[in-house]
Amino acid sequence: MLGYGPGRILLRLALTAIVAAVAWFTVGKSTLDKINDSNTRAGGGGPLNERIVSARRFTPIVARLRRQVGSEAQLVAVTLRPDSVEFEVVEGGRARGYRYRDGREGLETYDVGGTGQAGRPSNGPWRMSLLDPRAPERITRAISRAEHGDFHLSIGDIQRADSGKLVWIMRGTIGERGVAYYAPPRGSPIKPYDPSKPDLSKGAALGDCIRRAQNDVAKVQRCVARYAH
Repeated sequence: MLGYGPGRILLRLALTAIVAAVAWFTVGKSTLDKINDSNTRAGGGGPLNERIVSARRFTPIVARLRRQVGSEAQLVAVTLRPDSVEFEVVEGGRARGYRYRDGREGLETYDVGGTGQAGRPSNGPWRMSLLDPRAPERITRAISRAEHGDFHLSIGDIQRADSGKLVWIMRGTIGERGVAYYAPPRGSPIKPYDPSKPDLSKGAALGDCIRRAQNDVAKVQRCVARYAH
């Protein structure tokens, strides 16, 4: 027995510290590293080719959806988060949601539309062939270059803007600073997000069209017909 003398107590404390240190380096540090890595990924970080925005990750998710719904289905919106992807799909005139989550097999389904509007699309549908699985990575890399830092996605989506144009809008952080950019379906070129721009706003697009018409009545009428409805 070690006994209860001061020397014995110090020895027990030293042994306890040694055991704790060994446990930390063999188990605790690994666990902490996993927690930190999980938190980084949840915040949109980690190695780029392991993020949901990478072509390596996003392409097979899109392929899985295409196999499940077929090539005739249309998309309404695609929403990316660091650990999930949501697709709003129109099949036979009815909208339905499909969701991918990290760590789960297959795609979950969910209802689209509020009370009394079940299955009603939330926006104008578009061809699935317009969804480029490489676009989110292109946008991520371009934002990182433009902002001189590592862009971490918070949320991104592709759907029709108020102007009717199909656009990606990617929101996230560079360090502690929030940033947002938009881009056409292929992911290039990127522009700082501003909802008042003609690309995104029907009203701004109408005003821009009328200015370019230069008082030509026929052209002004075409502008109104195109954007005023």
